[in-house]
Amino acid sequence: MYKINNKQAKRLKWVSRASSKDQNRPNITGLNFNHEIAAADGYRIHVIDSIETIDLEGNHEIGNVAKVRKDQHVIFPEPITDEFPDYEGRFPAGDPQVKIALNPRFLAEVCQGLDKGSMLVISIWDENKPIVFEGELEEQPVTALIMPMHMHKENKS
Repeated sequence: MYKINNKQAKRLKWVSRASSKDQNRPNITGLNFNHEIAAADGYRIHVIDSIETIDLEGNHEIGNVAKVRKDQHVIFPEPITDEFPDYEGRFPAGDPQVKIALNPRFLAEVCQGLDKGSMLVISIWDENKPIVFEGELEEQPVTALIMPMHMHKENKS
């Protein structure tokens, strides 16, 4: 059992959204704890820095994060014997050609309600022009535009 605070619980819940629900692939149904915490489901990967109060190594099923007091939660990790895949090698190497900052609330609002199973097509011209999103809502095409946020020079690397 590990005790964690509200911020740590939110971080664990965020990373665990990417863990697989496919019991035929048990190696990706939990979280991988090493120098950082990772989850993957074959289509996406979420990674956060390690949480100092959790001293685990390897692949573990977390289950629910149980709230016990206002700012205290507990987790009961169970080891998974299957090896977690090499997720670090999945991230592209080198500098990106374009790096764009978006307001996460605006991006979430564009995605909310789109037809399940439909695609979201993202068109990017450059880091200073609007980003166009195309999808389907109730089987009808929809289009949205979000202006990029200005990044500080130190964040562009």
